[in-house]
Amino acid sequence: MSSNINTFSNLSKIILLSFLILVLIFITISSPSNSTNNAYSQNDKILDLSNGIINSTNPIIQLIDNNTIYVVWTGITNHGFNEEVQSDIFLARSENNGDSFEKINVSNDPGSSFNPKFIASSNKIFVVWEDDTFSNKVSQNINTSIFFKQSDDKKGLSFSSPISLSSSNKDSSNPDISVNNDKNLFVVWEDTYDGISEISLQSQDIVTIDNTTFSEVKIISGDNKEGEYETSPHVVTTNNTINIIWIDTNFNKEISKILKRTSIDNGINFQNTNQLNNDSKMSGKIVTNSNNEEIYVLWQEDINGHYDVYLSKSSDGGTTFKESVNVSNDLGDSINPNFIISSNNDVHVVWNDNSTDKGNNIFIKSSSDGGTTFKESVNVSNSTNSNSINPQIVSNGNEIFVVWQEDINGHYDVYLSKSSDGGTTFKEPINVSNSTNSNSINPQIVSNGNEIFVVWQEDKSGNNHIYFTKFIDSIS
Repeated sequence: MSSNINTFSNLSKIILLSFLILVLIFITISSPSNSTNNAYSQNDKILDLSNGIINSTNPIIQLIDNNTIYVVWTGITNHGFNEEVQSDIFLARSENNGDSFEKINVSNDPGSSFNPKFIASSNKIFVVWEDDTFSNKVSQNINTSIFFKQSDDKKGLSFSSPISLSSSNKDSSNPDISVNNDKNLFVVWEDTYDGISEISLQSQDIVTIDNTTFSEVKIISGDNKEGEYETSPHVVTTNNTINIIWIDTNFNKEISKILKRTSIDNGINFQNTNQLNNDSKMSGKIVTNSNNEEIYVLWQEDINGHYDVYLSKSSDGGTTFKESVNVSNDLGDSINPNFIISSNNDVHVVWNDNSTDKGNNIFIKSSSDGGTTFKESVNVSNSTNSNSINPQIVSNGNEIFVVWQEDINGHYDVYLSKSSDGGTTFKEPINVSNSTNSNSINPQIVSNGNEIFVVWQEDKSGNNHIYFTKFIDSIS
């Protein structure tokens, strides 16, 4: 009798244990994690693209021809003046969707090279950057120049000899680069000398002329008045129209303007200077984009004692611009704006904002009429008592992906969130970098169909590295 009772008791325990196991399995399947809830599948490895370089910062990522990923950044090396520590421009390239990368030192010269921009066109890669090779370190004359190189095989495994575009007698900085109709290359930068600043332009025929031939330097900004500084130039091209956009700041009068000049004959002649904004106390961070004949200019400016994000649009290649729209339009400081034009011509603008009582958050506004009006803002990060800044954005049809850096546990991590309804709602953010006691900052993002590629800068063991990962978006 006792044996039967024990047998029954053991059988009951087995049945109960089996039932509990089934319940746990059901809960696991039916209660997805953040990753599943966001329909992301992260690559099983994070790649250190800068491995072997002392210190690497400020990555830029581009996807070219839908199959090749390029990442460019500034890295510290030991080959400069008197073998002192110098910086170089590095490029990493992947032709297998980010499974592996090849790396090359692009600048590789005696000076410090930094602040790169690059673009690909006509099976070539063009890179510009700031460089102090021609500065006189003995006399402490540390003027920087704008250097240029190109790779003719579009793989970026070898580059031409460097060309200095700017004058060694001027301090040249902040280059930007664009290609028009796969025919003409345009480079702009700012020059400072003898208390004067100006915006300079050079161009090159990339089809019929060798890569050592550039046009004469054109001064775009015109005569400066006392106390005026011309900074942050951008070049935007569409068909045969060239637009140069920059910031003019008069510190004596505390006035800042967003200015532009347009050429309708491929850069031979430029029209008069026009102003895109109303006079403000301070303007900053211009972002530009184009879609056929439509050109969009986004910036942040302080008019009413705090920063807002403004957008202006041209529908005729830049000849005329509509009155700017206050996109953020709240009482906080709205800064670090970025935007995209989706495949269905919707405009999506992101920025970080301290208008709530929860610290900085990432906000987005979307427009379905080309930037004339915007829907209500959406809090993407929705963080509390943390600092979410530096948003970047890409789209894939009606799907929108936003990355940013956020300080939750005393250090920054990179976060990613997705919208499947054109920016109306966003899924719970996921931690991309997931670092421990190190800062992951300066995230960048591109997408290729349902694949999302993210790079960022992270300080580990006292040195910054450039890391890369990819996600597969499982929602069609």
